Amino acid sequence: MPLLGGLILAIDVIAIIHILRNGYPQWWMYVVLFMPGVGALAFFLFEVVPGLGTTPAGRKAVAGVRRTLDPDRELRERAKAFTRSGTPKTAIDLAEELVRRGFYDDAIDLYDKVMTGLFEHDPALLIGRARAQFGKGDFAAARRSLDRVQEHHPGYISRDGHLLYARTVEALGDTRQAAEEYEALVPTFPGPEARVRFALMLERAGQTARAQTLFAEVVQAHEDRRGQMLPEDRHWLDEARRRVPA
Repeated sequence: MPLLGGLILAIDVIAIIHILRNGYPQWWMYVVLFMPGVGALAFFLFEVVPGLGTTPAGRKAVAGVRRTLDPDRELRERAKAFTRSGTPKTAIDLAEELVRRGFYDDAIDLYDKVMTGLFEHDPALLIGRARAQFGKGDFAAARRSLDRVQEHHPGYISRDGHLLYARTVEALGDTRQAAEEYEALVPTFPGPEARVRFALMLERAGQTARAQTLFAEVVQAHEDRRGQMLPEDRHWLDEARRRVPA
């Protein structure tokens, strides 16, 4: 019985920590506290399990578990898909996994292989190659790839591509233009990443007052829905929270 009691207590503590960290309604804590074991089970059944596989955050969580159990599975599957079809879509899927794994040169070579003929100036491929070049640390090449997007597709809109461009210009040391790019991007970028990256750049440049304003805006806008955010968005929210005075 003492062992069972300790197990129930551990499960309850895990449930409460999960509730607090991920922004679930706080009344769940009272359910867990006043119904030991049963309350935690209800929380996981009614709040956590239904979201797995049906929301972006849940799908990412499931994918994370799969990567832990079989780290090479995603890479194998995407490589097989590309071998079967060789389409730009399967090339991008494979290249993104290569970038995630840190195989930047392999990703760049793959992009170069498929960016011929009709796909030489494909905007999604150009942005993908720029992402691999950025990851490699070749910021000048990344900027050239991104510049070609607007050169061949004037007015083309990609929020992720625009963020990558701002980061690239910043990495090249042009903080003035980087600030202009962030200013243009922040109002329409989904999630807190662009605003936090902009604030971090301003903070490094000594513009602490403006940076603090941006950090506070992120916390105010996203704090109440932390539990529904993607893990990477929660990372940027937490980054902002750490920089807002208590």
